[in-house]
Amino acid sequence: MEIKQIRDAIYSQLGGDVGKIKLVLNGYHTVFSLERSGEKFFIKVYSSPLPSGIDPSLEARLLQDLERRHVQGSVRVVASGAVAFDGGLARDYNICTAARGKRLGLNEEDFHAFGSSLATLHLQAHASATALLPKTSPADYCEYASKMLANQKDSKALTRVCKNLEMAAKALQAAGLEHAFIHGDARIDNARRSKLGVTFFDFEQASQGPTAFDLSTVAWWLNTLSDGRQHRLWSACLRGYSKVNRVGVEPLALLPELLIANEARALPLLSRVAGTESRVWSSAISQLTDATDRYEVDRLAVLPPGLRGMEWCTQ
Repeated sequence: MEIKQIRDAIYSQLGGDVGKIKLVLNGYHTVFSLERSGEKFFIKVYSSPLPSGIDPSLEARLLQDLERRHVQGSVRVVASGAVAFDGGLARDYNICTAARGKRLGLNEEDFHAFGSSLATLHLQAHASATALLPKTSPADYCEYASKMLANQKDSKALTRVCKNLEMAAKALQAAGLEHAFIHGDARIDNARRSKLGVTFFDFEQASQGPTAFDLSTVAWWLNTLSDGRQHRLWSACLRGYSKVNRVGVEPLALLPELLIANEARALPLLSRVAGTESRVWSSAISQLTDATDRYEVDRLAVLPPGLRGMEWCTQ
């Protein structure tokens, strides 16, 4: 990708006084930072071709609608466009205000603030979700992943995984969870905290879904930490969340199934980006296999170790 082409496209959108554009992330999407009139911005240049379900224009419209409705806790989109490259390839981009503040730390205060702000976002963004966003059920992630794996060349070895994915999907479908606004990838990496509160960004997977799915993403991420910290940080997040939206934590009785859905949701993207012969794909399949094997024996064994044996729905 030519930085000059990016710069020229952004310059024409914002017009003058555009500071140096710096590359921040060159992964699935490419992210740049810039300053203009003393304010910081981020530019997300979307991959091409895009996987189904990711629509740059929808993310831009959502952020604009959240701003119009004075929803707290989201970045603001200031411009959108596309950059044309040699060979006819074009990549969409959105320019957003930078989320103010610092990365959230692994401490109870930050996780309490994260939970409280996530609950506020869920409640305030409901009208925007109803107006703009498609409905997505966590059961869909499980069912789609099961169909994907059934078509793999080593599908016989994955028969048990598919069966357990379908079992989790049935439990989620039977629960009839209510749909509201969800961020879709509510990891602490997608938020910043300042004196003004927590600000979320990267809304490309936002949809109408059960709010407990966002909370389950927090629990899923906690698996990377030690058991003791898992317990403390999860409890802090739930205390903050339930202080604002008590009803939103009730579906966490299905946390084991929601964790399985979190494992499954990454497969379509990984197959497209990394390929099914990659180490990343093999690692994801190994992790999913381990989770579904534990789920088959005891659904509570899917929980992060620090959450087992505690009242993880009510902390």
